[in-house]
Amino acid sequence: MIALRTLLNICVYSVSLLGVAPLYLYLEPLAQIVLPLAWGAGLIADIRKRPLVPPLPATLISILVFFYYAFQISRTTLVEPVTNILALLLVIRLITAKNSRNYLQIFVLSLFALASSTLLTLSLAFFIFLLLQVGGITSGLLLLSFFHRSPELQLRPPQLRTLLRPLLLLPLGSLLLMFLFFAILPRTQRPLWDFLNPAGSANTGFSERVAPGTVSSMSSTRRMVLRVEGPRQATNDLYWRGIVLNRPVGGSWIRAEAPEESVVRLQGDEHVELTYYPEPGASRYLPTLDTPERVTGFRTRAQEDLIFTQRGHKNQRISYRGISRPGAIIITSKQPESPFWLATGTVSPRLRQTAEELKNRGDTPSERLAALDRFFLAQELTFSVEELSLSDDPVDDFLFVSKRGYCEFFASAYATLLRLLDIPARLVGGYYGGEYNELGGYYRINESMAHVWVEAYLPHGGWQRIDPSLFAVNAEESSLNLRNNALSWSRQMADNIDYLWNKAVITYDFEGQITLARRAGEQLQRFEAKSLLEEGGKGGVVLALVVGGAIFWFILSRRRETPRQRLLHAYLKLLRRRHGITIHEGEKGLLALAKELKDSEAIHFAQIYSANLYRDRPLDAATTAALRDSLRRMRRHKG
Repeated sequence: MIALRTLLNICVYSVSLLGVAPLYLYLEPLAQIVLPLAWGAGLIADIRKRPLVPPLPATLISILVFFYYAFQISRTTLVEPVTNILALLLVIRLITAKNSRNYLQIFVLSLFALASSTLLTLSLAFFIFLLLQVGGITSGLLLLSFFHRSPELQLRPPQLRTLLRPLLLLPLGSLLLMFLFFAILPRTQRPLWDFLNPAGSANTGFSERVAPGTVSSMSSTRRMVLRVEGPRQATNDLYWRGIVLNRPVGGSWIRAEAPEESVVRLQGDEHVELTYYPEPGASRYLPTLDTPERVTGFRTRAQEDLIFTQRGHKNQRISYRGISRPGAIIITSKQPESPFWLATGTVSPRLRQTAEELKNRGDTPSERLAALDRFFLAQELTFSVEELSLSDDPVDDFLFVSKRGYCEFFASAYATLLRLLDIPARLVGGYYGGEYNELGGYYRINESMAHVWVEAYLPHGGWQRIDPSLFAVNAEESSLNLRNNALSWSRQMADNIDYLWNKAVITYDFEGQITLARRAGEQLQRFEAKSLLEEGGKGGVVLALVVGGAIFWFILSRRRETPRQRLLHAYLKLLRRRHGITIHEGEKGLLALAKELKDSEAIHFAQIYSANLYRDRPLDAATTAALRDSLRRMRRHKG
């Protein structure tokens, strides 16, 4: 036999652990230390039936904890104090005596603790914890209904098996309702956690300022910043446009307001439609496959240089769609005005002299551009992010002294020389490369793929992309060539699960609900009974699955009945036929009912059945045969 309190304690401690596990790393050190100690101490105390803390001191401690953290709450620090309050109140409740109300309080605190973790992070792990906690709480509430009436109840194995059936079915029903409510309940365009917990600044992998020569080494992480769903692209087309930097200031390039130049068209034949899922970050710029034509599906602001920024809050998970023409040339309504697009800032004499020499090698912009390409190749520059020299004139030092640098050095030097050659130029920051996930059909772009390249304007040609980093002598061996590596199968699977979670749950908003409802309406309007067989048999397959599922459920429900229950149901059904009455199980005693009806065959069945029931033994073969023989006689004689 097993005590009902033991089963309830198993549910309580499991649910409390599931509630605080996602929060643990975000709690203050005090809570992180006390929480596991209280969990273990409370479990031991319940096993020994000796509470650690009396009710009155526990209440006083709860009040002190609440007010201590309540005074820390402000507009910018709301979530952290609340999560610590929930965790410590749960600690206090675990180490005190537990009655029905206390158990219910633990369930509520655990549920709130898990819910509060979504204000800090909302990963796939939360979904797993939620599924387990819903199962634990629904099972615990069922046990609590019995515990409230009989706290010291002891369950025999048959009773325990009977109780386990609803314990398994109730969580399943709760989860089905949870999925239904998730799909249909109204939701805001902006997640609640963004309002309650304003995120701090985060590095998105590229900067709004390019300043080569300010650090001696560059370190990058593989933190994922963007997923892009769509067909696989050629490697040399994997440029993800983020920001345009058009003004040199000192040794840096920044983004400034440029003279008006509207885009007339994109010169390129290929069209590709992609869906973007960026990670939350501090940047307002929305990366797109270069060259983008338009962006839809989210509130965006389009710039004249084909840069897109998001409106409103920038630290939420979003998705947007875009149409691009890979590698297309940007044709504008007029040629860029010279004073703005040819400004260079401070330039070393050696760099200016080099530009004059290159000018003499060609009269047209195309000829000068070709001469500049030959110059870069002749310098034998090396792409490197380590052992870089610091200099007051990083471009001059890079081209003529150290000859080592990363993409910012290449792009800054190339664009500066272009402007000295009277060719309008600008820098474009974003990402280059991508790891394609064959299982999910999307690219995964991380911070290590941050990149800067150049756009040059050629008369009668428009803005054209040029990547000076490819002139490096080690371009094929450098990190540039490692940005399109394939993911292993295990990494594809793990990343695809996370991607589906973000796509189906995190970015599912009001617009997604409207789209789902519209598609369902369209399907219903097109539905015709004859189409079940005419349109490829898809409807027939669905109908067969539904009918098959219903039959399977009927058979399964029949199998869940014990032999004793099946015999009893057959007996009650026969009574309805013989006497025209309906008797529900448990409504009257079987023997008393049979005597009241004066039915000798029914009395015989009730005597055998009741004698076996009161002995609380499984039906043996002889008893089962006798009961079935009695039912056969009842069927043959109408009474």
